[in-house]
Amino acid sequence: MEKRCLVLDFDSGSGVVRCFNRENHKLIRLKIGNGESASPGQFIIYNAGESNEQNGILRVLNPRIVDAENGDCVKVGENGKLKISSWIAFSSNENHLTFDRQFGYADWYGFVDCSEVPTDPSCSAFKTEITVNDSECKDNKIFKVVHLKVKIDPRYYREEYDLLMKKMEEEEDKLLEKTRQLSPERPSRSVDAQRAQNKIPSMHNKKSRSRSRSSKIRANMHDSGPPINISEGLSLMNISGPVPPTQSLFETSSSATNSSHSPIPPPLSSFPPAPQFVVHGLVIQKEADNCFIVWLFDTKQIAYLPISTQGYVIVGTCYEFSVISKNDGSACEITKVGKRLEMKPSFEIHQKMDKIVVGIHVDLCCPNTRCQLWSFYMGIPFFNSPDVGIVTMADYLDTPIGLHVQWQETLRLYLGDPRAKNMQCICQLVKQKLPQKLHNSFISDDFVSSSRYIWQIVEVCSSEQHHQIREAQLKRENLGSNGGELEEEDEIARQKRNNRPSVRFE
Repeated sequence: MEKRCLVLDFDSGSGVVRCFNRENHKLIRLKIGNGESASPGQFIIYNAGESNEQNGILRVLNPRIVDAENGDCVKVGENGKLKISSWIAFSSNENHLTFDRQFGYADWYGFVDCSEVPTDPSCSAFKTEITVNDSECKDNKIFKVVHLKVKIDPRYYREEYDLLMKKMEEEEDKLLEKTRQLSPERPSRSVDAQRAQNKIPSMHNKKSRSRSRSSKIRANMHDSGPPINISEGLSLMNISGPVPPTQSLFETSSSATNSSHSPIPPPLSSFPPAPQFVVHGLVIQKEADNCFIVWLFDTKQIAYLPISTQGYVIVGTCYEFSVISKNDGSACEITKVGKRLEMKPSFEIHQKMDKIVVGIHVDLCCPNTRCQLWSFYMGIPFFNSPDVGIVTMADYLDTPIGLHVQWQETLRLYLGDPRAKNMQCICQLVKQKLPQKLHNSFISDDFVSSSRYIWQIVEVCSSEQHHQIREAQLKRENLGSNGGELEEEDEIARQKRNNRPSVRFE
C-alpha cells in the first residue's frame, strides 16, 4: 500500500526526512538514498509493504518525491515556512480537548495548536492558515494556527461542515477512551469502604469526574513543559479541587462548621478574559442616547458602540473597531474606535434621515427552514443572504408589482423560482423577538426566543442581473456623452468630502 507524506524538514547530512502522514496524523522519520533530497512542502510517496523500521527511522525502497498539488492547499512562504490552508473545528463538549480552544481539530492534520489566535466563541469552524510549530515535539503541537481567514457557515457548506465535525468527534472520543484506560483503577471491594471514602472527595459527581478526565487530557498534552500549578489551573477552569473529608467542596474554611452546603460563586478573577479582536464595521444608527449600533462585516453581526468610547464616528461610515466577544452569544461590545476606512462593503448603502438602509442580495427562491415552526405560528419568514447572513421580511413591503404588498403575496411570487436566488432587496436593521435556535443550532426548542437585531426586507427591487442593467442604463441617461469626465470629477469631489474633519458625537 502506497503512503503519501508531507515533508516538514530534511537533514542533508544524515539523509533523514521528517514528514507527516495525513492519514493517521503521525510524525515519521524516513531515510532516503544518497544523492536524493527533499524540500518542505513536497510529498514523499513510498510502498509501506517494502519498508522496515530501525531505531525509529523508517527505511524504504525507491521513494518518489513530488511537488504538492493544488488540492493539497500547501505552499511555501518567502521565509521558507509552510503555509497550509485548512479548516479547523472546535467542540462544545466540555470533556473534549478542543473545548477551551487551546487546540483545534483539522481533518488532515489532527489536533493543532490554537493558543496564539483568539477565536469567536459563537462560531465552531474556521478556515485558517497553519504552519509547522515544531516537528520534534508531540503530535498535538506539530502544527499551529497563525491566521484565521473566515468563519465557516454550515448553511453554505453543510456536507463538508458535518463531515469535519463528525471526524472531530470520533478523534475526541478516541482520545477520551485512551485517557480512561490510562486512569488508575477503582479500589477493590475488599478495601475498607471508609478508607476508600477518605481517599475520594465526598461530593464528586459525574460532571466533576468528566471535567477531571478533560484536565488529564490537557495535562498529558503539556507534560513536556514547565511544572503546572494545579490549584491555579483548576481555579481558572472553575473546577473545585480535592479537599479534606471533613469539609464540603463548596464550603470555605470560615464556614466549615456550618451545615449549609450552598455553592459559593467563584471570584470574577477566576474566569479567563473575553477574547478581543479587531474588525471592520459600518455605523448604522444611534440607539437611544447612549450608544450606536455598528454592523461588523467579518462576523456578520451587530456590536454596541457606547457614546463614552473615545473616537469620531459618522453614521453611514466604515471604521476599524476593537471588539470584545460575549460568551453568552449576545452582541459584541466595542472598546476602541480605530481609523476611518475608505472601503466599500459588498452591498449598497443608502442613508434615510438618521438611519441606514442597505441594498443586499437575498435568496427568495428557497427560504431558510431552520425555524419553520416559528415561521408557521408567528408569521415571520427567514431567508439567506450572502452579504449579511439571515434576514427576515416586513409585514408589508414594496415590490415590482406594487406597493404595500403583504409578505405572503410577495413570497408566492418568488418561491421556487430559480431566477429569485439572487434578488436585490432593500433592508433595514430592526430589533424584534427571534428564536434562539436561529443562531444556535444546538438549541432544540423551537420557541425559546430573545430580542435581537436582524436585517428586515422592506423592498424587493429586482434580480441582480436586471438591477445591474438598469443601473448602467440610468447612469448613461444621466451622464450623457461626457460620462467619463463627470465620473472622474465626481471621484475627486468624493475624496475632498471624505477628507473633511469628522464630527464627534458626545
